[in-house]
Amino acid sequence: MALGRVRVGLAMLGSTIRASHSVAPDQYEPGLPDANQPREHLVNIGMLEWDLDLQFGLHRRFALELLLPIRTTIIQASFLDEAGDEIVDFKSIHHRTETLAGVGDLVVAGRIGLILPENVPRWSLALRTGLSLPTGNIEPDPFELGATGQPHQHM
Repeated sequence: MALGRVRVGLAMLGSTIRASHSVAPDQYEPGLPDANQPREHLVNIGMLEWDLDLQFGLHRRFALELLLPIRTTIIQASFLDEAGDEIVDFKSIHHRTETLAGVGDLVVAGRIGLILPENVPRWSLALRTGLSLPTGNIEPDPFELGATGQPHQHM
């Protein structure tokens, strides 16, 4: 990137996760008799991230960069009883069907061009190093909240 040149980019990435786990007695829902406890948690998670990228050229090989991630996490939770049947309308302190969205941590970085071929101007190989600044949401300790029987979030 040339001196004084500004580049704005937008990238999107996504992933899905399907997880399940059996429920140990120390993970039981508070105030619910053992016979009514779910025996398995099923969680489907879809994650999307949009990265807004702003670069300022300092030299052909060097640039300063700001990266702002915007994240959306879609969670669908269900619960199975001992027979393997779904427990309808079950409310849990551990997992919920919900959508979480917000700004992630701002990244301030330096970009160093390692390979900048002149005959293929749109392709390059670069190294980025920098700092992330805590601009995103910070959740209270989910393990502490879970141990006291309160709803909590691990995302």
